[in-house]
Amino acid sequence: MIDFEYANANTPGLEFANHFTEWCYNYHHPESSYACNTKAYPTPEEQHRFIRSYVMHRPQFNPAASATPKITPKEASVSSFMLDARTPGGDNKVDYVAEEKAREEAMERQIEALLRETKVWRIANSAQWVAWGIVQAKVPELDDMPKLSKTAAILDKIRQRAHAPSAPLDAAVKALQADAKADRPEGRLQEESHHEGSDEDEDEDGEEEFDYLTYAQDRALFFWGDCLQFGLVKEEELPASLRGQLKIVTY
Repeated sequence: MIDFEYANANTPGLEFANHFTEWCYNYHHPESSYACNTKAYPTPEEQHRFIRSYVMHRPQFNPAASATPKITPKEASVSSFMLDARTPGGDNKVDYVAEEKAREEAMERQIEALLRETKVWRIANSAQWVAWGIVQAKVPELDDMPKLSKTAAILDKIRQRAHAPSAPLDAAVKALQADAKADRPEGRLQEESHHEGSDEDEDEDGEEEFDYLTYAQDRALFFWGDCLQFGLVKEEELPASLRGQLKIVTY
């Protein structure tokens, strides 16, 4: 699986786009676990509520969201911490209603900016998962094709000679190499995959393997729908058979 941890940490819009798009999937559906149901995409109100909670929980995005009155040591006094001092008739002349309004307005601007950023990153997020689905897919037709062409066979022999060991490996070295290979990221990801320990079309429980290729094809319809909305492609440039299948979320 593609690791988006670093990218998401630096681009909140990508993180939100990925989260909101996951609302469109029901991976436990008995017939179409691969399908992208855009009708389930969160409404603008639901998106706003989620991002507002995120901003308030992550003060680095909006430090004023939960700010308390800043008082320097010289300004500090007993009355500064008394509730009576914060009333309209108190000694403290700060307009807390105006401050709260300013904080809310600043937060709202931040939320709106993140909402726009989320919509922009949605295209890239779909492209990433389309590529992931294609890479994960198993195509029986390709398995029946010759493994190597004549040219590829020659190149493979050259590659083998270039990387040939200088001396035969003993059993201990081979064992260490096997352990190292299993401990590589791709080895760990394989162990953590949805169908751990099985290369067959069905897992141990008899359930069919996830249809990665159809997932990629279905997600591509969402990708092209967003590209059309952003003007990255014109409708007449798309095949007629594709236009009627586009998955479009207008918000």
